[in-house]
Amino acid sequence: FRLDPHIETWLKTKPADVRFVRTPAALNPVWEGSARGFYSLEIMGGGLVEKTHGPLFRASHEAPARIFDENSLAAFYARYGVDQAKFHSLFNSFAVTGKVMQSKTLAQKFQLDGVPAVVVNGKYVVSGEDRKVLDVVNYLITKERSRK
Repeated sequence: FRLDPHIETWLKTKPADVRFVRTPAALNPVWEGSARGFYSLEIMGGGLVEKTHGPLFRASHEAPARIFDENSLAAFYARYGVDQAKFHSLFNSFAVTGKVMQSKTLAQKFQLDGVPAVVVNGKYVVSGEDRKVLDVVNYLITKERSRK
């Protein structure tokens, strides 16, 4: 939550050849519910992930609201135009389950035990919650470019 504003600012100025992918961490059963919600919206498309990311983060961290399970996520997302029936149909679908498994595999590959974490070029894991994270990310991007 504390890193996200820095990420949002960085995204506006990141190099054009750098691809940033936001991936939820399904490191425990509670976080898996949130990951299922994220991937359900991703599959639905229409910019729903981008539209709801900030509001969900704020509701979860500032209130804090307990928006972790299928029903609470569906109700929250409905405020942003998400079709609840479609959301429910995707939440435990094969496609979403596959994406959650990929997320878990990535977390194991990079030996993540918490968030936030930024992975650069599949080699480096940068953890932290302030602007320094992005200073390190920028350094690593430059380092990786020089190796090409």
